[in-house]
Amino acid sequence: MTYRTDDGGYVKAGFDHIFMVDANGGAPRQLTFGAFHDGAPEWTPDGRAILFSAVRKPDWEMTVVDSEVYRLDIDSGTVTALTSRNGPDASPVASPDGRSIAYLGFDDHKKGYEQADLYVMSTNGGGSRLVAPGLDRGINQIRWSADGRAIYAAYEESGSVTVSRIGLDGSVRPITRDVADAGYDRPYAGGGFSVARNGTVAFTTNSYDRPTDVAVSSGGAMRKLTRLNDLSLGSKNLGTLRTLDVAAPDGAGCRRGSCCRRRTRRDSASR
Repeated sequence: MTYRTDDGGYVKAGFDHIFMVDANGGAPRQLTFGAFHDGAPEWTPDGRAILFSAVRKPDWEMTVVDSEVYRLDIDSGTVTALTSRNGPDASPVASPDGRSIAYLGFDDHKKGYEQADLYVMSTNGGGSRLVAPGLDRGINQIRWSADGRAIYAAYEESGSVTVSRIGLDGSVRPITRDVADAGYDRPYAGGGFSVARNGTVAFTTNSYDRPTDVAVSSGGAMRKLTRLNDLSLGSKNLGTLRTLDVAAPDGAGCRRGSCCRRRTRRDSASR
C-alpha cells in the first residue's frame, strides 16, 4: 500500500478528483466523486466529455497497478470505463477528429519492471490495438499530430529522452534525442514536449553545464530558443564531461556488438 510519496511525504487523508472552472474564473465545479484518486484529465475535441485514468475498484489500495481509462460525460456526470485488462491503462488522449483515443499501458505479468506501450482504441473503448509493437521502449508521454495520422511519443533511450513520430501504421521516426528534465536532484531522465499544428516540436533540453532551456525541432534541425543562464555561467570555468564506452561482460543489450552500457565521467572543475 502506498502510504507516502517522494517529495510529498506521508499521504494525507482525501482523494484527488476532477474539477472544472470557467476560463474567466469563478467557483470550481467538482465532476468526479468517490473514494478513488482520479487523474490525467484530457478533454475530447467536442468539449462534451473528459478522458481520465484511475483505479476505481473496491480494493484500489492493493491494486495500484491496475488503472483503467474512463470517459466522463459532462452533462450527465456518467463515468464509463473504456478499458478492462489486468494491467495499467493511463494517459488517454483523443484524436483531433474525436474518433480515436491513444493511451499507454501494458499487461501486468507481476514483474519488477514493465514498459508502457502505445495503444489506440475507438471512443467507445472497442478495437484496441498495439501500435508500433517493434518499438522496444517504455513510452511516457504522447500527443496526436494535427492530421490524426500519427502520435508523437517520448521515451528514454541511451540515457536521455527521445521524441519520435509514430505512425498509425507502426512506423517510428525520431524527431529529437535531446529532451531533458529541469530537475537536477534525481538521476532520472525526463522532460516535456509540445507539438504545433505544423509538426514543429518544442521541448526542454539541457547539457551537463547548463540548466534546462527551451528548444524547437523542425525539418531535422534543432534551434534553442532560450539561454537563461549564459549571463551567470558564461564567465565560469566549469567541469567537463567525457563519454566512455564500456563493454559488458556478456555483451547483453549491445546493438553494434562492440560495446554497450555507456557511462559518463564528470571531471572536477578547474580554478
